[in-house]
Amino acid sequence: MNKKGNKMAAIAPDYLKILQTNPKQSFSVIIRAHNNPQAKAAQLINSGLTITQTFSLIPGFAVTGPASDIITLLDEPWVISIEPDEPVKTSDE
Repeated sequence: MNKKGNKMAAIAPDYLKILQTNPKQSFSVIIRAHNNPQAKAAQLINSGLTITQTFSLIPGFAVTGPASDIITLLDEPWVISIEPDEPVKTSDE
């Protein structure tokens, strides 16, 4: 729960610690969102983040920006989860 009593978005505790330790460093993350993520694009941009991709099958965004700006999204009720944006490999690689 956040300070407002709302449920916080899911984030791996180890990853949150990395973000908190490096607040000015830029990170690339995937933000999963409830319903229509396009309605929140302006909020992301205004908060200092750069949208690199918008997803519709699983609503959300790939964004880059300072860790401190990413952390503030944890309190947003429309954010389901935040995770690192990393390359995906097949099992035979």
